Amino acid sequence: MAWTLKADPMNSYLESLERGLRAGRFRGIGELFVNNTSSHPRGFPPTKYPADSPLVRRLLALSAKYAVPLSIHMDAEADSVAGLEALVATERSGVVIWAHCGTWAHAALIRRLLQQQPNLLCELSWRDAVHLAKVQRGRGAEITGFRTKLAEDWRELLEAFSDRFLVGTDADDLGQYKDIIDFYRKVLGQLSPEAAQRIGSGNAKRIFRLD
Repeated sequence: MAWTLKADPMNSYLESLERGLRAGRFRGIGELFVNNTSSHPRGFPPTKYPADSPLVRRLLALSAKYAVPLSIHMDAEADSVAGLEALVATERSGVVIWAHCGTWAHAALIRRLLQQQPNLLCELSWRDAVHLAKVQRGRGAEITGFRTKLAEDWRELLEAFSDRFLVGTDADDLGQYKDIIDFYRKVLGQLSPEAAQRIGSGNAKRIFRLD
């Protein structure tokens, strides 16, 4: 009787991913859900595993090899943040985009991480008034609250690290997309023209090689 070994699904996925990267079909990897215990959408199960697990390290190695960013969704819990710092230190030529800037991460934490981790970037979806209106307030991590005036700590952060932020939407439809883009146009209008250009489009063009 002949036996046929079943292919390991994770290895099959990684092989398929690398083929796509090698062929130039993909400009990034992710969004990978590392920790969404306090930010998972309805109907989507909470997930949490070490940010520097062997799988994520392997994905970051592919990020470095093919010069594409790795996007991870990770709530800013202390152990996950420590794992993220360990991860980015393993492969400095790989780029990690922290989706939603950690959702609830405060400006002070993000500033520290950006100062210490040169290959970490932050993406700003779910930091807009459109999404914040749907979730519980009071965590103190909002960029503007429900107005469009930038909080001072965020304004200083976006100016100081304007080469490390990207606008994101996570929009469900075109109407929501328009509202979010309108929000960020007002936010970016409070920054210097150079910072606004980098965050609004320049960084994305550079990181995803869109030119």
